[in-house]
Amino acid sequence: MFTYLLPIEDKNPTQWMPISELITTGTGTMWKFSSQVMDEVVGNPVLDNGHVTFNVSAQAAKLIKF
Repeated sequence: MFTYLLPIEDKNPTQWMPISELITTGTGTMWKFSSQVMDEVVGNPVLDNGHVTFNVSAQAAKLIKF
């Protein structure tokens, strides 16, 4: 089973997403989509007890797969 997150820009660029109901451990793959970067791997976030923290810049979206 995979868990996908598609966060978008918010007032605070640092996002904290609790997904412990879905998955608690693992390392994900993060892709960035923007006018400069189209579908590029930009990181591998690690879940900490079902929580992940990451940044979303303005005019961009990130897809995270665990």
